[in-house]
Amino acid sequence: TGVGPNNFSARWVGTRSFASTGSYTFTATADDGVRVYLDGTLIINQWKDQSPTTYTATRQVTAGNHEIRVEYYENAGGAVARLNVAATASSCPTGQYLASYFANRTLTGTPATVRCETTINNNWGSGSPPGTGVGPNNFSVRWVGTRSFATTRSYTFTATADDGVRVYLDGTLIINQWKDQSPTTYTATRQVTAGNHEVRVEYYENAGGAVARLTISP
Repeated sequence: TGVGPNNFSARWVGTRSFASTGSYTFTATADDGVRVYLDGTLIINQWKDQSPTTYTATRQVTAGNHEIRVEYYENAGGAVARLNVAATASSCPTGQYLASYFANRTLTGTPATVRCETTINNNWGSGSPPGTGVGPNNFSVRWVGTRSFATTRSYTFTATADDGVRVYLDGTLIINQWKDQSPTTYTATRQVTAGNHEVRVEYYENAGGAVARLTISP
């Protein structure tokens, strides 16, 4: 390229064809700075010195051609620049949760990231949920999953949260603690028939530490 190992920058501009209208996730990994634009609109802005870090942005995109532009700079040390564009998950296999992360406390608008997760077992401390595109405070998450229950019996749903949490079983609210709080554990016991059932967890983080966990046990 005619540039040295440090103190250089690059700009990639391309026209990408999107096969169908839908939600797409743009995932950028950089060491150091990176900016990503979709049709001239800045969707990822992390123009700073950093070790390899991954950022995501989810946007609704119409079918057809769209311009993607990536700008990158390298200061010193290692150099990484990657971009991936993929259709956002709309459902997950049985036993996993479809996790939608929002850059607000109200679970509204377009999610910053949507992905499949196998468990709800998070202690983010004062940091951000990795790879979600939301900050360490003022965010919310909705997990929706189909869980298979082996036998008909009584099950206990245990949720721990800092801050707010709501848990639903087949659309019925069974834990409702939508408030600012230090890490607190709540339980609800319900009779559940054998087979598949929908479990939904809604969570928000205001400020300070961030904890979100759910376990289900006989």
